[in-house]
Amino acid sequence: WGLGPIPNPQSPIPPIKYSYLMVFTKFVEKGRLVYLNYGKLTGHTAIIVDIVNTNTVLIEGATVRRQEFPVRRLTLTEVVVPVGESIKSADLRRLWTSAKVEDQWHNTAVYKRLHKRQIRANLTDFLSAVPAVQEVSIGHAFISDALELGYAETVRAYLRAIQAGQPQ
Repeated sequence: WGLGPIPNPQSPIPPIKYSYLMVFTKFVEKGRLVYLNYGKLTGHTAIIVDIVNTNTVLIEGATVRRQEFPVRRLTLTEVVVPVGESIKSADLRRLWTSAKVEDQWHNTAVYKRLHKRQIRANLTDFLSAVPAVQEVSIGHAFISDALELGYAETVRAYLRAIQAGQPQ
């Protein structure tokens, strides 16, 4: 926990408590992978190429052209790739593939949280498309049907129910 040196009980001077715990672990820095959470680029990822000032950074990604972006509209991830001074776009694309940035992104807590949120949203769409579902858990209902009808037949039945519930 980093509470500093062990106090000497015979010392007349009270010990100073030091805290070596870092409160923040993700910093705005060159090479940091960020998730864009505002505007037309919501959902895209990019790398910080340069820091313009305390509120603005220069970013670029696989699907994002190089541009200035406000820091408050970014979500920092744990991924940092080595970016040199004034890296060119072609070099950054090569770095993106060689460092497997996309794979690293899929292993971050931010991606997992967003992916889970998207799955929940899709479940809501399923429940609105199939109004006859009265189970608390779709998974429980699916398993129950699969035990009774078989897995392949259950999948076909669910797909038919989804298609029947959608307007043409």
